[in-house]
Amino acid sequence: MLAAAAPAEFEVREGSGVRLGRDRVLQPDVMVALAGALTADMRDAPSSAVRAVVKVMSSSSVTHDRVTKPTLYAEAGIPTYIRIEPSGPRAPVVYIYRLAGKAYREHATAHAGQRLELDEPFPVSFDPAELTAPK
Repeated sequence: MLAAAAPAEFEVREGSGVRLGRDRVLQPDVMVALAGALTADMRDAPSSAVRAVVKVMSSSSVTHDRVTKPTLYAEAGIPTYIRIEPSGPRAPVVYIYRLAGKAYREHATAHAGQRLELDEPFPVSFDPAELTAPK
C-alpha cells in the first residue's frame, strides 16, 4: 500500500537497513526513504534520508520493538514510526507515532474496520484489515 501511494520523490523498501551511525544498523520491516538514498551498491539508507519505518510486531521481540527500536529511531531523527500489531482483539492494529523533540508521541491508531488517514511522509488511506486480506 505504501509503495503504491508513494510519490516519485520517495521509495519504499523491504529488507533494507537504516544506518543509525557508523557501527549501528537496524532493519525495519519496511522503510520509506528519499528516492536515490539507496544506490545499487548500498544496502542501508542513512537515517537522514529515512522518513518512516514500519515494524510488524512479533511475540519474540516485544520489548525491543516497542521500546528499544523506537528510541533509537527517534534519536536518529526519523520523523514517523509505524507499528503494526497483527494479532489480538480487532487486529490488525496500526499505531502511528510522530517525532516530537527526541521521542515519539502517538499520533493515530486504527483497528481492523477503521480507516486510517496518513499525511506524512505522504498521503495514504487504508483500513488495517486490508493488510491481512487475501490478495
